Amino acid sequence: MKVSGGEVPPFFKEGFFFTSEELTHLINVCSSTSAIISVLKDSKYRRSLVLYLKRPLSKDALLLIQTLLTTLEREDLSFGVKELEYMAYHDPLTGLPNRRYFFELGNRYLDLAKREGKKVFVLFVDLAGFKAINDTYGHLSGDEVLKTVSKRILDRVRRSDVVARYGGDEFTILLYDMKEEYLKSLLERILSTFREPVRVENKHLSVTPNIGVARFPEDGENLEELLKVADMRMYKAKEMKVPYFSLS
Repeated sequence: MKVSGGEVPPFFKEGFFFTSEELTHLINVCSSTSAIISVLKDSKYRRSLVLYLKRPLSKDALLLIQTLLTTLEREDLSFGVKELEYMAYHDPLTGLPNRRYFFELGNRYLDLAKREGKKVFVLFVDLAGFKAINDTYGHLSGDEVLKTVSKRILDRVRRSDVVARYGGDEFTILLYDMKEEYLKSLLERILSTFREPVRVENKHLSVTPNIGVARFPEDGENLEELLKVADMRMYKAKEMKVPYFSLS
C-alpha cells in the first residue's frame, strides 16, 4: 500500500498495522489538521492499516472512524477508503451531504460564482411539526419522515443543486446559477413535497417547511454569512406563518 500526499507524523510508517486500541491512541495524539486517517480491514492480519489523504478530518469524523474500527473488529467487516470517506462526509440516515461537506461544496460554488459572475441562492429549511412526531410516535418514525422528505426534495431540485442535512430537522440547499425569476417556481416545487403526508406503517405523518432565502452576492460574501441570513429569514417565515421568506 502507498502512503498518499500529506504530512505524516514520524511514528506512522507505511505498512504498519495497528489494533483499534492502538489506533485510537494514535488518533488522539495526532493533530487532526495534518491528514485524514482512513482505515482498511486487513483480512490476513485482522488489523487496521493506516493510510493518509490530503484533507483534514473534524473531531466528529475521527470519532466516527474510531467507532467504525470497533465495529470492523467485532463483526469482521471490510471497508475501503471510498466507503470511509463517504461516511465521513455524508449523513448516515438520509445519505445527503452533511454540514461539513456542504461547507466544502458551497465554498467551491461561491468561488466559481465570483469568477463567473453567477447568481447563487442559499435556502435554510426547518420542518415544523417534526418534534411532535418524534415525541408522539418515536424516533424511528421520525427517521422515516426525514428519509422520505430528503428523497422528495432531491426529486424536485436540479442535479447541480446541493441539498444537505444541516442537523436534526434542518436542511440547507444551494442553488447555483439560478435566475431570480425561476426562484419562486423552484420554491413551489420544494413546497409541493410536503403536501402529501409521509406513510409510516399505518400512520400518515405530516410536517410543514419554513424556508429562509439568502442571495449571493447581495446578502453575503461567504457561505457562513449567507447561511446566517437564510436562517434569520427562516425564523421570519415562522413568525409570519408563511412557508418561505425572501427579500428580492
